[in-house]
Amino acid sequence: MATSGASMAVHMLNEMAKSISNLEPAMAQLNIAIAKDQERLFNSGGATGAHGSWQPRKPTRGKRAAHRLLMDTKRLFRACSDPNNKDRQVSTTNSELRIRINLPYAGIHHYGAGRMPRRRIIDPTEEQVTSYAEILMDFIEEEP
Repeated sequence: MATSGASMAVHMLNEMAKSISNLEPAMAQLNIAIAKDQERLFNSGGATGAHGSWQPRKPTRGKRAAHRLLMDTKRLFRACSDPNNKDRQVSTTNSELRIRINLPYAGIHHYGAGRMPRRRIIDPTEEQVTSYAEILMDFIEEEP
């Protein structure tokens, strides 16, 4: 009896290893989840991020005053919130998902520069990070 239990455990571990050996589908799901959270972040002016609302614009007149923060052309918004956007570079390994926004001003907004205040364009909350981990765990635990 112990042998059959051990065989079953070995079989289960082997099946789990197969799932873990190809995390690409899970990373694709993760990329989509992050993009949805980025859309919420932009639409809330940073309020749904871990560090709260983005610093408002200085009072100004004209066309720019009518737009929400970081939404003048919406190019940065689309790069962050569309998982297939041409300005969003996604690379994966079995242990990592990297998202790079290929716009020269993305880093300036994210980190701030000179008089430009920091407005984090990638700012997951603890709850969001937990949900990302759950996506990976659900994938690993699924029966093949």
